[in-house]
Amino acid sequence: MKKKECAYCKKEFDSNRKRSAEHIFPQVLLELFPEQDVSFTPERTFKDNFGLTIADVCSECNNGILSGLDQYGGKLIKEQFLEEIDYNLKDSEIEKEIDYSIFVKWIIKITYNYMRSRKTDCSFITKYIECILEDKEMPDAFNVFMGVHVNTTPLPERCYEYKPLEIVEEPRLIGTALGLSMLHDLPLDYNRVIISGSEATLCLRFGNAIIYIVFWKNNSIKEMRTKYVDLLQKEFNFKMLKPGKNKYKLKRVTASSNISMGYWHLLSRSALRQDDMLVDSLIHGRDVKAVRKSFESMRSEEDWRASQLLVERDMFPENRRVKKEYEDFFRNRD
Repeated sequence: MKKKECAYCKKEFDSNRKRSAEHIFPQVLLELFPEQDVSFTPERTFKDNFGLTIADVCSECNNGILSGLDQYGGKLIKEQFLEEIDYNLKDSEIEKEIDYSIFVKWIIKITYNYMRSRKTDCSFITKYIECILEDKEMPDAFNVFMGVHVNTTPLPERCYEYKPLEIVEEPRLIGTALGLSMLHDLPLDYNRVIISGSEATLCLRFGNAIIYIVFWKNNSIKEMRTKYVDLLQKEFNFKMLKPGKNKYKLKRVTASSNISMGYWHLLSRSALRQDDMLVDSLIHGRDVKAVRKSFESMRSEEDWRASQLLVERDMFPENRRVKKEYEDFFRNRD
């Protein structure tokens, strides 16, 4: 029977090289959103964020190079992607400074952990692991794109299934606003773009940072890759990160449907405009920020907390912590 080994350095676990638990969402990110202690995967929903870990990493790797990547990523999100972006900037370019070399290694590390936790084939990622551990140049078989998250709805984001930390496999690229598809009884992924020649695509949301990563098959045609890279930047609002370039002007990639449904879909630039018009029609041309402010003024922090506890009590009926918080809150409220 083969002995268990670290998923990164491939060395066997022993009394000196101990197994440790690696968070899928790094601890530095969880600490930025302490109130968001519910995590979602396609199969399960976790309370307290304890579920999303993977225990096949040795303490030396976990506390060494991987921890260093997490520290950089957490600092980046805290300093540049944590504060809510004003609705009036939804059509603006927002300047960000990103260290390409460190950032892409961090994103690939998180992707690798996530896919192993899901027991999804990620053999195509293993070629990057040596580069991460030994600080080598990464193979040219992936592309990382970025945009920013802006709430474009007339309601505060916490009215919805608020997920500031989210990872989605194979998000759909769509050229028509979901609201229009619903009005015309069309499939939600009507007018979909499929990335041919990819091993996998993922969308990650960390605060207001939206990352879209494409891993290419070894036999994918270079001209085809270039075609999709151009499409994602010209027809969608993404900017591709490049080696040697650290300053970027990022655009909003969020539709109102992303606020209510998450990032299982990404809309083209024209579809975002369609979505904006649908939102305007729903509030009859009123100012989005004014509507949102009016709604917020009608609810106290106690009301928000009550709503959250009611939802969590329904989602996690067997969770003792949830039950106690629910009973304590409503006992004191009465």
